[in-house]
Amino acid sequence: MTVAKSSIRKAISAVLKEFDIDDLAIEGSIATAVYGFFQRLESGETESIVEGDMLADFERQHADIKYRTELIARVEKALKLNVNASHSHWESALKFIERMERDNGQTIEKYQAWREEDVYNSPKAHHIANKPALVQATWPQAFPEGKQLKLVQSEDGGFDF
Repeated sequence: MTVAKSSIRKAISAVLKEFDIDDLAIEGSIATAVYGFFQRLESGETESIVEGDMLADFERQHADIKYRTELIARVEKALKLNVNASHSHWESALKFIERMERDNGQTIEKYQAWREEDVYNSPKAHHIANKPALVQATWPQAFPEGKQLKLVQSEDGGFDF
């Protein structure tokens, strides 16, 4: 049984409209998953294996979406501003914050604490709202320990980096 992707998409679109859901991303994700499901069945894989793989994929996506939603809420709460995550400048800033938290343990809450301590040298909320890249530009000031070089005394009495 060969099913056209466009037919699947039309059927899914009709069902989503029935429930007043008008989201092209959701429609595309579901259509791709259903189409992939039928392709894998046609290639000879068993239904239970394909369903299990699809469930695992959806669970991973849900976890990613949940983390991202929680991160945006934390950024908004910490910086006391609204984040427009669909804007490319905010997308870049959010990816940066996510990477700093994951790789270095440096959180947006600690960044905000630095802003509150150093009100004269840190960017104001309205500046960040207009130019989210200020978070990336000023992050090293909030976490100077990440920039410091470790000095090791050399044999000749000097210091090596």
